[in-house]
Amino acid sequence: MYASSQQNYAHSLAAASVLNMEQLKAKKVNILVVDDVPIVRERVVDLLSDAIPLGSVAQADDAKSAVDAVVDFNPEIVVLDISIPGTNELRNGIDVLKWIKRHNANIYVVMLTNFGYLEYREECRRAGAFAFLDKSHEFDKLPDVIDEIVARFR
Repeated sequence: MYASSQQNYAHSLAAASVLNMEQLKAKKVNILVVDDVPIVRERVVDLLSDAIPLGSVAQADDAKSAVDAVVDFNPEIVVLDISIPGTNELRNGIDVLKWIKRHNANIYVVMLTNFGYLEYREECRRAGAFAFLDKSHEFDKLPDVIDEIVARFR
């Protein structure tokens, strides 16, 4: 009797595990895209829509609206430009990255910028960015990076 109960329990766990994996695979990802150029934001959304199952997508064009969107929208992933209009406290995308990581370390941040300088790469890495892509020659890698993040949810 005990062995039979254990087998049923193990079978139930296995079935629940398969169900949970299927739910996770079907999970749609909420993404915040932050860039001060509307056409770039639209291009990022289009590129990602073709590559992954997006849930909701929010957009922001400056540091303040980025922080507000993180609080209100609670994305799993933020695609963030370095050069965005800022405030006294949040001067640019790097400051926004640091703010995000202080307030919710579980959010994955992908820096996507025209400022691909080594010192920026290093600063963003130290601040907790998952990836750093130069728009001029790494833009097309964005879906692969997002897919790598989404795979971590599974």
